[in-house]
Amino acid sequence: LLKMDREAAIPTLKMESLDESSPVGAWVVVLGNPFGTGITATIGILSAKPGAIAEPAYLKRRMQLNAAINPGNSGGPVLNLRGEVIGVASAAVPGGFGLGFAVPASTVKAFLNKNRMD
Repeated sequence: LLKMDREAAIPTLKMESLDESSPVGAWVVVLGNPFGTGITATIGILSAKPGAIAEPAYLKRRMQLNAAINPGNSGGPVLNLRGEVIGVASAAVPGGFGLGFAVPASTVKAFLNKNRMD
């Protein structure tokens, strides 16, 4: 979700930086809508923070999760156990069990601020 009507009564989730809120090994929850069947939740751990993966280059700025990220989960929030958004699900390696990736919340915040969508 990149934009919403500020007048609408839609609940929002707090976005939190990875710096202190979620160390490697912390539990995470990924929400999504795989195959359009309704909201689902998968659980796992934060396996690596951004920068830990050098190749391929497009994953360098992503965090790695072992929670299942299925078709339809992309764009869904990655939550810590306090219900704060720490990332947005972005990719999974086909056949690579436990290889899910997410864009960190700090990157999403920077994008929104840069494009005046905060």
